[in-house]
Amino acid sequence: MSFAFCPTPPDAPIYLSGPAPMHHTAAWRAATQALQAQFPGVPIWSATDVFRSRAEWRHRLVTRLSDCGALVFLADGDGWIGKGVDTEIAAARGVGLAVGWLMPGGVLLAIHDVELGTPDETDWAHYRRVRPIGAAEVSP
Repeated sequence: MSFAFCPTPPDAPIYLSGPAPMHHTAAWRAATQALQAQFPGVPIWSATDVFRSRAEWRHRLVTRLSDCGALVFLADGDGWIGKGVDTEIAAARGVGLAVGWLMPGGVLLAIHDVELGTPDETDWAHYRRVRPIGAAEVSP
C-alpha cells in the first residue's frame, strides 16, 4: 500500500476535479486549502477557473490538462463521482498525469490505491462509486 502522490513537475498546477454542485461550496474551499497546505505555492485550478463553457471544456480539456502536473478529484458525500469527473480522470491518465483522490479529512490517495466502481450509464451524477483499496480504508 502506497500513499505516494507526486505531481510532475512539482510546481505545475494541480487540476481539482469534483461534482459540479460542490464547486464554490465550503467543502470545495476546504479541499483547495488542503491541497495548498500539502503543495505550497502550487496553483490549484478547476473547470470553473479555466473553461468558460461546457463546449470549451469538451474541446480543450486534454490541452489544459497537459499544462498541469496532476489531477486531484473529489467524490460527493456518499462516495460517488459523475460522468464529467470520470472523463477528467481518464483524460488526465491519458496524458500521463498523476491522479489522486482527496478524501474527506484531507487524505490524498494515489489512483492506484483507489477502486473506481463499474460505470452506470443510466445515472451520470452517480456514475462510479469510489472506494479506497485495502489498508487505505484505515483513517489517519
